Amino acid sequence: MMFLEQKHDVLDKQKTYVHYTETLEEGKRKVEDHVVRKCHSKTGNGKSTETEALLERTNLLELKAKLKKEREDLDRESEVMNKENWTLICQVGNQETKGHVGTTETDIKREREKLEVTKTDLQVLKEHERIQFDE
Repeated sequence: MMFLEQKHDVLDKQKTYVHYTETLEEGKRKVEDHVVRKCHSKTGNGKSTETEALLERTNLLELKAKLKKEREDLDRESEVMNKENWTLICQVGNQETKGHVGTTETDIKREREKLEVTKTDLQVLKEHERIQFDE
């Protein structure tokens, strides 16, 4: 059961990453809104508005780079989780064949279902993040 708790900790960390990514996405939208407002405002000095727009664009590109890195991190975490899940399944299978089963088969199925639900949630969040990033 200790291994399953570790898996849940990993999933919690991934949810934190997704939250952080959503925060970055919100910051990106704010920067875009700010750029649009700056471009539409007439300050009388076209160069300062142009310079500000260029700075805002640079900030936006930095945010996009951070968002891309976070998505790659989530992909790596997902791969690690899949490997750990298979390792867990193999370990449980080995324990059952050796007669050292500490949990029942229904407990294992229940934990597997929880992991699948969490994995599905993460995939939905990842897809949502991808859609937002593409926008």
